[in-house]
Order: sequence, then structure tokens, then C-alpha cells
Amino acid sequence: MEELVLANLDSTVFDVDNLIENIAYKSTDGNVVNENFDPNLLESKFRQAMSILQDYQVQTEQNIKQLEEACEKERNTWANSVAQLEELYQSTYTGQQELEMRISVISTKVIQIGHQLESKSNPRQQLIDARTTAKYLERFLDANDDVSLMFQDASKLEQAAHIIHPLYNVLQELPDEPKFLDAKTKVKERYLAIEEELLLEFSRAQVRNDKKAMKKYIKLLSKFKGHNDCIQNFITDCLKVCQCILKRITSESKEIFDTYFIDFF
Repeated sequence: MEELVLANLDSTVFDVDNLIENIAYKSTDGNVVNENFDPNLLESKFRQAMSILQDYQVQTEQNIKQLEEACEKERNTWANSVAQLEELYQSTYTGQQELEMRISVISTKVIQIGHQLESKSNPRQQLIDARTTAKYLERFLDANDDVSLMFQDASKLEQAAHIIHPLYNVLQELPDEPKFLDAKTKVKERYLAIEEELLLEFSRAQVRNDKKAMKKYIKLLSKFKGHNDCIQNFITDCLKVCQCILKRITSESKEIFDTYFIDFF
């Protein structure tokens, strides 16, 4: 009987009428009109089925209660976790704001220190440059010191360019007296030679399409008289390349180039 009742309860759709019919059929072997029909036996079977259903109900209610308690316990656990996370988030957020404020203060101090160092570093660097210029000026004024050879070393072109420019400017301010003429001549020769070498190195870098080297040499040339000529030659070369490309792709290259030239300048 218990198997019959539980089988009906476990079915997808529970049908009480179908359960009653199954109990009655099982109890009488399907023969309710037989003279041996025992109503007391049928009643007993129904009471037994009702007892099984009541026990099942009690067990189900206990299971439901246990599940509800487990859910409530888990809900409380997660609620506590969420509360802790919210507290941690608030603490972290506050800490982040304090850290950002400290970073801002430190950044401001770093900038201030940088400006202070720069204000002290620039005069110091100017003093170093002045001492370097004075040292080489003294050597050029010494007829027995062949210092100009150092300025012919191709591997020291950048260093020579930094030194020869202020040296050239200083000597230009000196009078054309015999004691200065030899030094002025040597420095001017080295100045022009270094300028020419810088222009040549820029051209080589342009041919190689070495933009980094081009940038370096154009910066070195910015203090020399040939700087403008270098820029002009570079622009001229660029225009020649543009004109060559236009000739290859269109028959109206002259008109287009003239318009481009006017817009450019």
C-alpha cells in the first residue's frame, strides 16, 4: 500500500481521484460487486493510505522547515558578508581618497622641487658651459697648443658642435688685434668645417630616412648660420619628391604642383 501511495505522490501530476481508484482496485482485486466484498477491509486500506499521507505530510513539512531554516541561515550569512563588504568598500574608498590627496600633495611638491632644481641647475650649467668655453679659448689663444685637431675627430662631432658655437661667438666680440687673429681664424675654420659636416650628416640621414638622426642634426644646426639653409634645402627636396610623384600619377602635375606650392607658402 505504501508503495502505491508514494508512487502516486511522486508522479508529475498528483491526482487524488486516481489514487482512490487505485486503492479501491488494489484492495478488492477489481471485483467490488463480488459477494465476498468486505467493506471493512476497504475502509482499513483507506485508513492505512490516509495514515501514509499524513506521515508524508509531516515529513514534507519538516523538510520544508529545515530548508527554510537553512535558507534563513544562509541569508543571514550572506547578509553579514555583504555588510562586511560594504564596510570594507567604504573603508577602501576612504583610503583611496586619502591616497589621492596625498599623491596630489606629493606631485605638487615634486613639481615645486623640480622648478627649484631647474632654477639652480640652469645657472650651474651656464657656469659649466662658460668655464668650458674659457678653457678652450685659452687653448686656442696658445700658439703652441694644436687644440683644433680635437675638433676634427668625426666621432666627437656632437661635442665639438656644442663647444665651437659659443667659442665662435666669444671670439667675434674680441677686437681684431694680433694676439687674437690666429685664434679667431682657427675657430672660424673649425666653425665652418663643423657646420658643413653637420649639414652633410643631415643629408645622409635624410637619404637613409633616419628621422631620429635628422632630428639630432637639425637641433645641433639650430645654433649655426647654416640652419636656415638646411631647412630650405630640405623643403626643396620634399617639393622635388612631390613633383616627381605627381608627374607619375597625373598629366596635370604642373597645375597641381603650382596650387600646392602656393598653399604651402
